[in-house]
Order: sequence, then C-alpha cells, then structure tokens
Amino acid sequence: MVDVFRKFSMSIIGISETKWFGQEKYEVDVILHSGRPVPVGDEAVERNEGVGIVLDPVMAQIWKDSGEVWKPVSFRIVYARLELPVTSTSRQVALSVVSVYAPTQATSQKMKDKFYHELQSVVDSISVEDILLVVGDFNARVGRGTRGDCWQVCGCHGVGMGW
Repeated sequence: MVDVFRKFSMSIIGISETKWFGQEKYEVDVILHSGRPVPVGDEAVERNEGVGIVLDPVMAQIWKDSGEVWKPVSFRIVYARLELPVTSTSRQVALSVVSVYAPTQATSQKMKDKFYHELQSVVDSISVEDILLVVGDFNARVGRGTRGDCWQVCGCHGVGMGW
C-alpha cells in the first residue's frame, strides 16, 4: 500500500477495511488507525472494519508540527487535523480529514444510525474555518432499479443492477 501511495505521489489517503485491531499511530510515513478493540481472553476474533489515514512524510511532519491532533472515533471513523503552513500569500489554514467505512446495506438499521450519528458528531465538532475532507468507503449502491426511494435519484441511468 505504501509503495502505491508513493508511486502516485499522494499526500493523504483514507484507507478502509484494514482489519487491524486497536487504535494506533504507525510510523510508516504515518498511519493513524482505528479498528476493533484487541480481543481479550476467549473473546471471538473478528477482523472486520477498520479505518485509517495515511500521511506522506511531508504531511506527517505538518501533522506533528500541528500537535498530532487525531481521534480514533470508532472502528468505522478516524479523524485528523493538520494546520497547513502559512505562505506569503495565505493565512493559516487547517485541514480536517475524516476517513470512514460505512456499514453495508445488510447491517442493522440501529448500527447504520449509530455510524451516521457518530459521523455527524465528528463533522459538527470541526471548525467551519477548516477545510473538511471526508474520504472512505460509504458502501453506496449504484445501478438501475425500479423500486425504492433511490429510483427518483438514480432512475434508469446507473450501471448494472444496484438493488
């Protein structure tokens, strides 16, 4: 993953379905990760979900100089904030990055509501002065359909059968 990151000269990427345990900061460039808690004792080992934000060396240094602000909200949401350097023609600007992995359609409505409530709480906590970047896997469905609320939005213009 890091090789592809470097090959395409990306500065920040959001990753999902990491399937790693715990909430960690890894020093490979920098990966800010939030996953399921590490199993204890006889707990079932489920390697599901998990999200992260990967920063290249330049962005990692900016993040460190900004105070290393990040929050592993849940195994589906992680947040980081970087104060971008001031140039001679700009004022101080902050970049808030939220990486997500949304529940699938098969997930219970209660879990989907919890995810979107958590996401809304994170977005609401971010200053309106910040540049907000929300990235990740929203598990959206695309395709042609003839039923449900989505018909009015997508209609017959999708690709494949989405629902």
